[in-house]
Amino acid sequence: MSGIDMHIHSTASDGKYTVREIALQAKAIGLEGIAITDHDTVQGLEDLAAISQDVGLPIFPGIEISTVWEGKSIHVLGYLFDSHHQGLLAWLEKRQMERVARAKNILAQLRDHGIFLDEATVLTQQNLGSLGRVHIGQAMIAAGYAHTLDQVFHKWLGEDGPIAIPPHQVTPKDAIEMIHQAGGVCAIAHPGLSGCDQWLELFCRWGLDGVEAYHPEHKKKQRKRYVQFAGAQQLFVTAGSDFHRDGLGRCTIALELLPEVFRSFVNHK
Repeated sequence: MSGIDMHIHSTASDGKYTVREIALQAKAIGLEGIAITDHDTVQGLEDLAAISQDVGLPIFPGIEISTVWEGKSIHVLGYLFDSHHQGLLAWLEKRQMERVARAKNILAQLRDHGIFLDEATVLTQQNLGSLGRVHIGQAMIAAGYAHTLDQVFHKWLGEDGPIAIPPHQVTPKDAIEMIHQAGGVCAIAHPGLSGCDQWLELFCRWGLDGVEAYHPEHKKKQRKRYVQFAGAQQLFVTAGSDFHRDGLGRCTIALELLPEVFRSFVNHK
């Protein structure tokens, strides 16, 4: 296995492993680099340089920002930004406060469905940096209300479930502008999963830099279409496993196929 996996989640959001543990796994299976892209947080990026040096593996700083457009949940991947940018940190802190408010709303509606979870216990998950439905689902499983996260989302918390509370209305434009302000580049995550093809040209006008063509949930025809779209729009192509707990390295891309800014990042390490 080789290449770079550009879509990975750690314990800083809803992943199972720490950044160091992920880096060691990636090195062991022969990956040439990874990007840490936790949901709406940069908490997992604090020790990237030290971990990268210790493990001997390039680690790109990244993030996956949750946005909404025309009622659709759309995620924007950001890369190579300044993780200490004060404007970005303040913006993300506001997003975290909105996540907590959303979680409290979900917990209240779960009580109406006869599901009683300890709010204080669930809300401590915000220390992981990205409190969300997965953490609530895990609490439901621990309390015996469900057996799997798939069951949780299918029966209660999914977009078609009875407790479908959308996130705060941050738009893809907001996310693209914020990543650019912090000096980074951005790509639309798993567009085939989000169902946002009809807006990709609009996102390009907003300054989109890339598209995640290679994702485990994309079919072969979708991958080909997104690669062609990227070429026509002069976007870069990314590939990622969307790793949370298994399947690291399922989708990768060679460093030489990425823009110069990524190669410069590696060469200056």
